[in-house]
Amino acid sequence: MVGSDGLRPLTIADRREGADSESSWLDVVVPAEAGLYGLEFTVANARHRLDRCLAVPRDCGGAFSFVHMSDSHIMKGGGGKIVDRTRQVRRSIELVSDLRPDFVIHTGDLITRYDENKEPVSEDFIYRQMRQAAEMFAALRAPLFMLAGNHETAYPATRDAWAECMGEPYHGGSDDYSFDFGGMHFAILDRQCSYDPTTDEKISDGLASGQGRWLAEDMAAAARASRRLLFTHYDYDGSVAPLVEELGIDAVFYGHSAKRCFPLAPLVDGHLADGRAWRVVRVRGDEVTSELGLRLMEL
Repeated sequence: MVGSDGLRPLTIADRREGADSESSWLDVVVPAEAGLYGLEFTVANARHRLDRCLAVPRDCGGAFSFVHMSDSHIMKGGGGKIVDRTRQVRRSIELVSDLRPDFVIHTGDLITRYDENKEPVSEDFIYRQMRQAAEMFAALRAPLFMLAGNHETAYPATRDAWAECMGEPYHGGSDDYSFDFGGMHFAILDRQCSYDPTTDEKISDGLASGQGRWLAEDMAAAARASRRLLFTHYDYDGSVAPLVEELGIDAVFYGHSAKRCFPLAPLVDGHLADGRAWRVVRVRGDEVTSELGLRLMEL
């Protein structure tokens, strides 16, 4: 394993196989210097590389910041036209980079799944959008955590394109994950909203099997965190909101619609709406403040 600049080696301490024989864990000696690293490793005689892996500092002194982005839609369909918003999205990435956040979480909808008449777009157009979005966000000068929106989970083609450009091959199920930073816990919940690829009629929008259990177990494991935050695209069917209260989640960050689907949390308003391109959240010990960025189409 090597650092992303080729100069900082990372050492594998251990490798463990999953019970299902299809998964494994690599225990890596965390480098002293925090930052982005590229991980190179060989499994079953196949060489792999994971770029933009984040080495988290063990202690940030209780002061850090992160940015929430959502619904960038480099192309925006509906209303009788498809609007190319790549210039505005590139500018938003530049401005967010200038904020120098410790990391960025994007809660989905990078592309459009439908055309000017809200008819499903071609697979070729889906892939071209996703590849362009991946190229654009690679310019972000901060660690980036991604979550699929309903335009990415809509059809088999959008899921496959998302997996190809943003992660690993898609094998079904949901891509939920979590991490800790600065004593706080961040859970990323991948909502399953799918549509008919021919008619665009909604097929499903509820929690996938096991997602509620995963979230409960994840929050229980993070019981000692100073705050526990949830990031998701939207609560389409209202099945997540009761869990937020039940599990004592401190705030929810989401986008998708101007209509709220979670109660306003006392800690911070995580609803990104009204065309806003980002929200920056700053943590200073027990104090948490947030500030909305510009509207995307003002850039």
